[in-house]
Amino acid sequence: MEKSKLIYLSMAILILTTFPVKLFLAISAKVDADKMSQVQQATDSNKASIAPQNNQGQITTPANNLSQDSNKTRIDSSKDSSSKAQDNSDKIESRSSNTQSDDEATTRSATSDSQITPAHPVSKPPVKILGVSITSGFTTQPKDQNLYVGQASTINPKCKVTFADGAVANGVGLIYFYQWYVSNDGKHWEKQGSFKLRATTTFVGTNQKVGKKYYQLGYEARRIILGITRPSISFYSNVITVNIHKDKVPTKKIHISSSDSYLYNNMKDGDSTQLTAVTDPSDTTTKLVWKLKNPVDQPDIAKIDPDTGVVTANNDGISGETLVYATATNDSTDIVPSNEIPITIGGELDDQSVDSGQSATFRLKGAENTDQFTSIDWYQLKNGKKIRLTDSGTSQLEYKKDKVDSSDDNSLFYADIHFKKQNEQDKEFILHTNKAKLKVNYDGRINYSLKNQIFDISNPEQQIGKTHAKNVFAGDKLKLGITITNDNTDIKDKQGIIKFTLPDFVEADSEKSMVDNETPIKLTSKSSGGNTVWSVPYQDLHQGPSQTYQLNFKVNSMIKDLNFKIDPELVINDSNGSTMANSFRGNYLLADFVQNQLSLQPVDFSFGRIVSPQVDKIYSALRMGTNEEILKVNDSRRQKDRLAITLEVDPEYRFQLPVDLMFIDDHETKHDLKQGPVTLEQSLQNQNAKSIVWDDGESLGLQFNSEDSKAGQ
Repeated sequence: MEKSKLIYLSMAILILTTFPVKLFLAISAKVDADKMSQVQQATDSNKASIAPQNNQGQITTPANNLSQDSNKTRIDSSKDSSSKAQDNSDKIESRSSNTQSDDEATTRSATSDSQITPAHPVSKPPVKILGVSITSGFTTQPKDQNLYVGQASTINPKCKVTFADGAVANGVGLIYFYQWYVSNDGKHWEKQGSFKLRATTTFVGTNQKVGKKYYQLGYEARRIILGITRPSISFYSNVITVNIHKDKVPTKKIHISSSDSYLYNNMKDGDSTQLTAVTDPSDTTTKLVWKLKNPVDQPDIAKIDPDTGVVTANNDGISGETLVYATATNDSTDIVPSNEIPITIGGELDDQSVDSGQSATFRLKGAENTDQFTSIDWYQLKNGKKIRLTDSGTSQLEYKKDKVDSSDDNSLFYADIHFKKQNEQDKEFILHTNKAKLKVNYDGRINYSLKNQIFDISNPEQQIGKTHAKNVFAGDKLKLGITITNDNTDIKDKQGIIKFTLPDFVEADSEKSMVDNETPIKLTSKSSGGNTVWSVPYQDLHQGPSQTYQLNFKVNSMIKDLNFKIDPELVINDSNGSTMANSFRGNYLLADFVQNQLSLQPVDFSFGRIVSPQVDKIYSALRMGTNEEILKVNDSRRQKDRLAITLEVDPEYRFQLPVDLMFIDDHETKHDLKQGPVTLEQSLQNQNAKSIVWDDGESLGLQFNSEDSKAGQ
């Protein structure tokens, strides 16, 4: 009889390694209790010989006292590395979700006592990037409890093991268990009950004495074959303090915070974050109830655990913002609310809506830390075609699409993120982000910009920049450049007219005018008040970002100098061919037309009426005043050689007059013009000749040679 029981026990343990836990529970219930105790002792004896092996927790054999729950068993043997990568390939979280700040807040009372020694070293908090767990650990830590005698409180922490860590622990056939440890003094620890498939535990004040107890939660993965416990991966929570008060301690104030302000809406199990509350007083026994304010039109955007304050985003792609807060009800008339904080829900990439011609930027949300990435490849899905947007090996967190147009409307953008291997034996993990849609807004705006230039091909030395041609005279050849850019590229095949005005002595050289240096263009003209209005047909063929018109002219003879302003204008026609009310202009141009000559305009002088002139007396010419131009000089010569302006007497009259014509300079020196010319001004090479202006003391004078001179003679 004893032998048959032993055989039956071995079969039960063998079935455990190959069948789901539900079947194991049904069979193992029939095993002889004494024999089960012997197996438990055997597994306990193995525990001391296995050293820690995992940097996230400890690799140990699990303790005894198994207690299975058939509703929550996790067996990783059903998933291999390829299926796990496929599960995550469309979902990723780009921020590093290190919950250390929350963990420190939740264990204040425990860690403040320097005498407390955890039952096991506290594991590092998990790291998430783009919603994907890179390292294992407690995603929801247990929190300190302040209770009064008779009050109950339920706690429900959670731990997550990555596939990579599970693989290290020989993940095939793993079963995960929770174990609570309790201490009365923070030094000596005992297991509280047996391993469970759920971490939930309930603290009841009536079962406790007034005072403190300390708790720590362990999370272990076990694999049992033929009664032998294989190495497992273990994680241990923060130590919490359960403080039992004799009476109630009401809450006065609550302030809540969150380490994550952005949660992803495309994670398979729902992206989550644990909120933290600081109360006044810190040891209040009033239970906090956590709540959400979801948008009315998005009631399912997120949910919250009212006991733990864990916010979980939807996994249906619903984007928006929710508000979270907490309340404490001291009694029916004393309800204390906390502050409200926003939590944004969205994908790794958000949809974009931009106007045509503008740029659209797609950025990975929360991906500030790229240490875990080897590269980020950006793609666009456009008209069913996959277009690579970045070079291989780049790691840019955003992609900017310049000058979008209607062809980009409803196209999708996404990124492939290549993660670094955590271990050499790992396969490369590539995460495909969600696909963000680009909406291009087209409102029918017609908007063109003009950039104009002018060149005197015959006289480039006189050019001032590209907008001012100086000293243009007859025979010169001019070129106008008009570049027109369509600032709304969704406006196609529009037609119009380019118009500008030139003096009527400028005529077109139409055979040499063309568009973009290749297409000949015909100009038409209409005379108007001494000027000519020129017209050039325009058609936006949308063959490029802009079109440039090169228009050539030649200058005929002119009768006067002229400074002329040229102001090109683009007028667009509507669908009926009628001119639209709006027009478009750019910068204006200047052209200084000159006659290429030196013109002198002397001023008439009067010496007054002299009836009885006196010999040797100098009679000065009457002038309006000092600094008056007595010789106006207009020098429009293109070739400006050295020039001297002199004052002299016409040889025909030099010896016929009974008077001497004198020039008195500013030093009052008399120069007899009969003796030869006097130089008034000299210009240097390539300089304009200047007008002559009398300074103080300068004048013309008459000196009579004979008393016989009479008026009229």
